[in-house]
Amino acid sequence: MFLELAFSSRASPKLNEKDILSIQSTSHQLNLKKGITGYLVLHKQKFVGILVGDVRVVRKLFSVISSDVRHSDLTLLAKENTPCKQYENWNMIFQVGDSQSAAIPTEQLFKNNLIGLAQLAEKRTYTSRVYWKTVTELMDDG
Repeated sequence: MFLELAFSSRASPKLNEKDILSIQSTSHQLNLKKGITGYLVLHKQKFVGILVGDVRVVRKLFSVISSDVRHSDLTLLAKENTPCKQYENWNMIFQVGDSQSAAIPTEQLFKNNLIGLAQLAEKRTYTSRVYWKTVTELMDDG
């Protein structure tokens, strides 16, 4: 049995590109090691995440996330036990840098890609449906 947990929070105003890249790198390595799958989206200073893994490991990780000073206003969106994992591994999705660069997608393209991913993602559980609905709402928010 696995635990699937979705949450949102507000990024610290002091969060910078270096911090974001550190979150991505460290989280990817630790989650891979601990068997955690899911996504973390960061857009317009708002995080929306979903974690899937061993019940005890996900609860402990959420406790660590709760005390992380790089964000505030942590909200548990949904959680439930599930017999199988969704998502291949853990990934963080964000846009950094100068969007005027040809190598970096425009904000609208970034939004469209995430909305498309939300539409295509398999939503086997209530928690995954809440997660992808929240991501879509974040992308639709002016």
